[in-house]
Amino acid sequence: MTSNFYISDVVLTATGESVMGANAPGALSPDYDNSTPVEITVLGKFPGAFTEAGMRFTYEPGILTQNFVGELPTVRALLHDVLILEPKSVSASSMTLAIQAGAIPDLQQQGLLKLTLTTGSVSQSAFLRFDVPFAPDHFPVIHQVAFQEIDGSPVLEVQGSNFYLSPEANQCWLDGEKQTSLQTQILWNGTSQLWLKLKTNPVAGSHHLRCHTPRGLNEWEGTL
Repeated sequence: MTSNFYISDVVLTATGESVMGANAPGALSPDYDNSTPVEITVLGKFPGAFTEAGMRFTYEPGILTQNFVGELPTVRALLHDVLILEPKSVSASSMTLAIQAGAIPDLQQQGLLKLTLTTGSVSQSAFLRFDVPFAPDHFPVIHQVAFQEIDGSPVLEVQGSNFYLSPEANQCWLDGEKQTSLQTQILWNGTSQLWLKLKTNPVAGSHHLRCHTPRGLNEWEGTL
């Protein structure tokens, strides 16, 4: 099956410029402050399992994008291992995908990010060139913190902005103890919701939360 499934090139839909590989003539330069998707066209040979209907995923109202927790869809286009891309058109030799890039700090970089197409147990990947100058003002911001239990597990909901979709990029400590980043949701207004799995239920009273991303550090103090 693998021999009948391959990626030959990835181009910017608007210009036709290739963005595949480190020496590609074109590059993706998504605007952090613009929620308009950037479209790419993937060229190659794709099995019949790749269809618009089979690859489409609908988010809850108000959510621009999110990383996935748990099992991923069987047929998918995934960027940077966390961002599912929306299919705009799909055929046996090409597919146009929309990258919802606004307010996603993961994509604000210069270098290569992996695009992976998967159907069942078979995947093919290509590396796309991104060229976005570093913007120091995209540091994490914490607006509000709330504790809740989800399926019996203690979870902290952190509302703010500029959190990463990649869980490992969000490093957070509650009262000096490192917690696990579960999921990030980015809303249409550009704000972020970061969910942290806590090791223990926090006691009533004042608490200190510190969150660090590759862009910087922010802290919060308050009661839970």
